[in-house]
Amino acid sequence: MSSNTQNSITIVVTSNYYNASYFRFEKDSSWDSTTYYSGWQQSQAGYYQYSYTFNGLQAGRSYYLKAYSYEYNGQIAPVESGGTYFSTQAAPLPPQGTPSVSADTAYSGGTHYINVYWSDVSGETGYYIYANDNYKAFANANETYKQISVDSEYTLYTIKVIPYNGSGNGNYGSTNVRSRDITAPIVNSYYATDIQKDYITMYASGSDSGSGMNGFDFYCYSSDGNTLINSATKYGSSAYCSFTGLAPDVSYVFKVRAFDNQLNYGSIGSNYSARTLKNRPYDFSWDNSKASGARFNVSSSEWNRFIGRINEFRIYKGLKGYGFTTAPYSDGKFYAFMFNQAVAAINEMNPPVHAPASQSSGGIIYASLLIDIVRSLNSVS
Repeated sequence: MSSNTQNSITIVVTSNYYNASYFRFEKDSSWDSTTYYSGWQQSQAGYYQYSYTFNGLQAGRSYYLKAYSYEYNGQIAPVESGGTYFSTQAAPLPPQGTPSVSADTAYSGGTHYINVYWSDVSGETGYYIYANDNYKAFANANETYKQISVDSEYTLYTIKVIPYNGSGNGNYGSTNVRSRDITAPIVNSYYATDIQKDYITMYASGSDSGSGMNGFDFYCYSSDGNTLINSATKYGSSAYCSFTGLAPDVSYVFKVRAFDNQLNYGSIGSNYSARTLKNRPYDFSWDNSKASGARFNVSSSEWNRFIGRINEFRIYKGLKGYGFTTAPYSDGKFYAFMFNQAVAAINEMNPPVHAPASQSSGGIIYASLLIDIVRSLNSVS
């Protein structure tokens, strides 16, 4: 009779040879051990028994085993048992199958975490979890989730889940995941790029050290910065935002904050103030037509209305009113210097259409000059 494990076989020798003093045991025709009399036990049937264990054997293999009994002085020939084949237990198979692994991330209390999930395999007694080949955790056979901690922000980690049992490791499954980005982006620049009477366009650019810029939240407030008028979200590492429907000649306060691809929001930056333009004055036209080559007349009221419109345009452009000499002059005449005042006042606004050249005293004012000076004024935007 015998018992076995993966690496040992225990046999029990039964004999009625009560004079035996020592025993020798043979494995595959080689002596394994000599054991002196130390353990015969008489059975109820009058037989004697002794057990012996062959150790250090290979799993899943058969061995040819024998036992010999001797008298102490060796004068009596040994009694040989019949040789018999005995086998060790077969080694178990490693875990079967490959776990399918996924992961997501978390951040709490100043620590970065990776949540690891995997599918079950067969024949395992547990799992080892590694991050970038560093051992992180052990999971039991009935588990398919483990949370592990990692050291660095926004770092790429290769996660491995290795099933194992008594025969060794099975096939591992893996996935890649980045730890959380927890650093908010910053706004690098913020200013107005276009200001009109009813809208203002703002521009912002930013940068982020981790997951990358996602966009900006733009805000438009009243001049005291307390009442939110409108807000908008724009995407990209830089963006423009136009706030429309604003009132002419009114100051507004603008604010912005940046956010990244993992929705970390920066703080709202400092105030930026801008004022819409005044309403543009209407184009000017003469009361009486002025046709080139034809006779014409300019009344004092007509000229004074013209220079008044020039000052409306100047104020609209942020300039002071010009100190015109009104018509008629004290002697009731219209002088070249009065025309030249209009030319100078218009030119200070840098009109797209240039004003006519200044006129010399005693020269002739043609209708074409009056047509051209009005065209120049009306080109101011």
